[in-house]
Amino acid sequence: MKKKVDTEKQITSWASDLASKNETKVQEKLILSSYIQDIENHVYFPKAMISLEKKLRDQNNICALSKEVNQFYFKVVEVNQRKSWMVGLIV
Repeated sequence: MKKKVDTEKQITSWASDLASKNETKVQEKLILSSYIQDIENHVYFPKAMISLEKKLRDQNNICALSKEVNQFYFKVVEVNQRKSWMVGLIV
């Protein structure tokens, strides 16, 4: 349980840091802020993570993500792939 909380705090901290940077594109800030708002509203963490991954992937298909957000995206994908809670979870 502690590891899940640590992962949630780490991902949320990264998202918050990126959302506050001037270099982050407006659309990226909106996606990151949406995730942070989900966490603040107590959305189930795995669902929030999968939603975040989908939004970042969709945004990357429209236009390239900035370098730091792209690195963050890969961290999110890595976390999601390691988690067994993804199986059967529908966003």
